[in-house]
Amino acid sequence: MILGRMRSETEAVVRVSIRSQARQPLSVEAVVDTGFDGFLSMPPSTIGSLALVQIAEVFAELANGEEAPTRVFEAEAEWDGRAVPIEVAEFDCEPLLGMRLLAGYHLGIDVTNGGRVEIRLLRR
Repeated sequence: MILGRMRSETEAVVRVSIRSQARQPLSVEAVVDTGFDGFLSMPPSTIGSLALVQIAEVFAELANGEEAPTRVFEAEAEWDGRAVPIEVAEFDCEPLLGMRLLAGYHLGIDVTNGGRVEIRLLRR
């Protein structure tokens, strides 16, 4: 199970440990974004500090409906006690945790400032 908290009445956050082949893991606080269909996004400075390897450049649809070229990198996340290969999209904003990382999990949020965020594996 992964636990997080409501940072305000509108932002659910969890900590995720990310690493590349070449660097030590880095723990980042990511906002849960159910409108983001990727794994994780991070700003260029964080991607650079991890020395992530770029694997693609794609056009991403932004929240405002516009499309923008976006670089994609490979990384590994410590997720629910397991090392999971993920793709990291480069966006110039705080880290966002997307639906691909939540696939197969239940997301529960107590929507109040300081509320509990719980992500648990669904039984199969």
